[in-house]
Amino acid sequence: IWFIFIRSKSNKLIPEVVLKPHESALLKLQELHQELNKGIDNKMYYSELTTVLRVYIEKRYYVPALEKTSKQILKTLRSKEISPSVYKDLKELLNLADFVKFAKANPDSHENEMNYLKAVSFVNHTTLKDLSNGV
Repeated sequence: IWFIFIRSKSNKLIPEVVLKPHESALLKLQELHQELNKGIDNKMYYSELTTVLRVYIEKRYYVPALEKTSKQILKTLRSKEISPSVYKDLKELLNLADFVKFAKANPDSHENEMNYLKAVSFVNHTTLKDLSNGV
């Protein structure tokens, strides 16, 4: 009985690491960027890129972004405190992603890199600041 008690206690001592929305998004974007460098096809890349952003938007702004079109997401985010340049970059990224996914557009590697940077910039500029830590 003692052995079972100790064994069950030791399993509970391992805490589960929960990432903040921006940390999770940046980690997934970095992983996706590595896949892009390995030669992932554009349709898969933009599908994953927009999914990462939609999940981040859901967690950050409490908007059901996975269930909305790009246009609906942009309309909802227009009322949020997002700088015009960051909003414009997000709009361009989402529009191009829609063209790639649905109209078979084929952006070059430079455009793919720029859209990765736009996604990272969006997450960085919209991250909630933790006031309790003075960040």
